[in-house]
Amino acid sequence: MELSGPEGLQLLLEALKASGAARITLRGVSMHPTLRDGWRIQLRSIAPDELRVGDIGAFLHGQILTVHRLIWRKRTAGRE
Repeated sequence: MELSGPEGLQLLLEALKASGAARITLRGVSMHPTLRDGWRIQLRSIAPDELRVGDIGAFLHGQILTVHRLIWRKRTAGRE
C-alpha cells in the first residue's frame, strides 16, 4: 500500500527519525533520465553539511517532498 498526502509524509518522517532510512516511490519527470517516475529509492538521513554539489537529496518544503540534485551551496566563512 502506498500512502501520500500529510499521512504518508508523517510516516516517512517517523521512519527517517526511527531508523535513519526510508523508501519512497518517485513521482514526476524533473530528474529524468537520472531518476524515473515510478522508481523506488532509498532515503537516508544525513547532516546537511555532508551534502556536496552533485549529490541527490530530498528536501521538505511545507507538505511537499522534493528529490533533486544539489547544484550549488551558499558559501559560509570561506566554505562551500
